[in-house]
Amino acid sequence: KIMATFYNTKDPVFHVSVTGSPGIGKSLFYLYFFQRYRKANPEKQVLTASFSKRRKLQSCVLWNSLHDCETNNADPFIKLAGIPDGACEFYLYDGPPEIVAPLPTKMVAFPAPNKDWLSEAGRMEAHRAFYMPLWSSSEIGQANIELGLGLGEDTLQKRMSLFGGTVR
Repeated sequence: KIMATFYNTKDPVFHVSVTGSPGIGKSLFYLYFFQRYRKANPEKQVLTASFSKRRKLQSCVLWNSLHDCETNNADPFIKLAGIPDGACEFYLYDGPPEIVAPLPTKMVAFPAPNKDWLSEAGRMEAHRAFYMPLWSSSEIGQANIELGLGLGEDTLQKRMSLFGGTVR
């Protein structure tokens, strides 16, 4: 649904926020989304950045395309001191960003509910917000497989009954 939002020609969107209550699994979904995007787009680079609750940059990494890594023996990633303009077509942020990706770069941010960020983002023309619902057991199982977490079915069932649809 998120990727389809970017390609809606009737109402163009370049920036998306995925938020939800603490513990709902935004960071796990961020990793899952990263893995799925790279597999679906092996010739594209991805810039990832993480931000503190106060919207300060903590780390920034430019991931080379899977294609370049396999065919050109490129390093998988390059650590950066800051977020460069136009580094690639897709920026993925964990936490509420202090800056947004320059248009027409596509950006997905995974912030915890942050009044300042959501208020600022809500005023952006090309922004949409999604609120994460609880995960189903099949979604948690699929994320477990995709991310190679190696959790057994018994462990997943125990966690589902204990924590509900949150991924802990």
